[in-house]
Amino acid sequence: ILSSVSGVLSLFTDTPQAARVFCPPKSAYFPETDAPFANDRTRHLKPLQKFSVLLEQGKVIGINFPTAMNPNLAKILCTMIKSDFQAAMINRIPIIEKNADKYFRPVFKVIDEYHLLCTLGGTMNTGDDQFFALSRESRCIAILATQSITSIKTATGGGETYKTLLQAIRTQLCLGTSDLDTAKYFADVIGKIDKLKLSVNVSETSQDANVSLITGRTVGEKSTVSQSMNYSTAMEYVFEP
Repeated sequence: ILSSVSGVLSLFTDTPQAARVFCPPKSAYFPETDAPFANDRTRHLKPLQKFSVLLEQGKVIGINFPTAMNPNLAKILCTMIKSDFQAAMINRIPIIEKNADKYFRPVFKVIDEYHLLCTLGGTMNTGDDQFFALSRESRCIAILATQSITSIKTATGGGETYKTLLQAIRTQLCLGTSDLDTAKYFADVIGKIDKLKLSVNVSETSQDANVSLITGRTVGEKSTVSQSMNYSTAMEYVFEP
């Protein structure tokens, strides 16, 4: 356990900017106790309040960390912040239930390139599938943008667990895609309906048929032509993949 935690936290020691923002010294929280040890760069730092406080104040919190700078650090930071936010929202549910007559503001959670941050399983604070199953009770409205179903499937290990996440996200929009799994998924979600299909058969019969030397087609003295039309219903996609 110590080795795993040390490996994760070493990213902060290797990146001074991240350490300064996410690991402020004690003087940032208790300036009167550690003021002699605070330098000029950390003396006036103001720690971020808890998510539970910021959300009720209607604050907007944005995370802008280019993954190209440090992919591992970016994913760890964003995942930690996302988990902290989700924990605050889950803890909001019993407060809402105890104060049914009080108004609680809706909270938006907007994530672009969501497949880079999705986590499944674990507890409802860390597993997105379990969080989204309960998030509506906490007045949380999530807007998630991803490249494709395959992107989420790959990011979650390539198994079938991603399906538990998709079924918890009830409103889904699909733009143009070249991913076959995504196209098939949305075609299946929209479903099939009974469609009326017409089949037409035309047949021609000839007696004493011969082959014409001029046209190369069969000819005969007596010929008949018949046509039949049949209607039937079949289950077909509303929108083909």
